[in-house]
Amino acid sequence: MSNNSDQKHSSGSSNKPRKVNQGVMNKLRDSMPFIIIFLIVAFLGTIIFEWGMNYLGMRDSKVVFAKINGQEISEKEYRQDLDNTIEQMRQQNQGKDIDEATMTQLKEQVWNTLVQRTILFQEIEKLGIKAEDNEVIDWVYNRPETLPQWLKNYFTDSTNVFRTDLLYQTLADKRPEIAKAWAQIETQLRQQLLFD
Repeated sequence: MSNNSDQKHSSGSSNKPRKVNQGVMNKLRDSMPFIIIFLIVAFLGTIIFEWGMNYLGMRDSKVVFAKINGQEISEKEYRQDLDNTIEQMRQQNQGKDIDEATMTQLKEQVWNTLVQRTILFQEIEKLGIKAEDNEVIDWVYNRPETLPQWLKNYFTDSTNVFRTDLLYQTLADKRPEIAKAWAQIETQLRQQLLFD
């Protein structure tokens, strides 16, 4: 008889926790749409604010890629040189994709060129040699056909014709973002003049 009362007592006590658990489960089930929406928003927020920052250029573009004689080379600088070289290669190959072996060679070539150029500019700086503003202006206005291909690409139309009128129109544009971009281009042109 005591066995039966123990069974009734134990079976009765096991029913109560089930009701409590079912209540919690019902609450979870009812709030599940809100939890899912929160998780989706958090996931999208991560994509936009973490991964998207680099795409928008909002992350620090001064990530040091290498140091040459104490001078820092940014990853952005290496990437720009690599992208320009890849673009030139594609134009030479009429838009064909670049295979993996060629891409490896291009990366090594760009790196070696970047190292050589940096060392050369360090030596030129030590000697006090500079390209003057009038030399850059003369080059742009009097010999635009001899400008570097990477620059001419910005002013080439869909028929692959270099348009000096677009170049001069851009130079006349006084917007701050254009002036800032052109200042960077002038720096690269000065460096190129020192090589020639």
